[in-house]
Amino acid sequence: MATIPITSVTTGNSRVIARSWGPMAQGDVGEKFSFSHYSDKTVHIYGGFGTGATITMRGSNKPDADENTSADWFTLTDAQANAITKTAAAGEVILENPLWISPSAGSATDATAAITITLNGKE
Repeated sequence: MATIPITSVTTGNSRVIARSWGPMAQGDVGEKFSFSHYSDKTVHIYGGFGTGATITMRGSNKPDADENTSADWFTLTDAQANAITKTAAAGEVILENPLWISPSAGSATDATAAITITLNGKE
């Protein structure tokens, strides 16, 4: 279990921001990042899922949210109001606009998993 730092991704467009977490494995959480000033957000989850891997996209409006305190977070949903909890590669629009966003790898995720999550935001 580790907190995976967020890294910048070059987009070539001044109105678009992209950030990435990964690779993530069993029990890892992503460093929180504020995307709230980007109302249009799309997440892409990809990589080696191993056996039983689950990635959940989480949001929090708690100013001092702790990545490792599950009570500080709620599960984000897609445009059809389905939870963004994935067991295979996927891309989804994020419906909510929380202060913080952070991915979480489930505890049942295979220790060999190496999953990357890239989030794109547009002004």
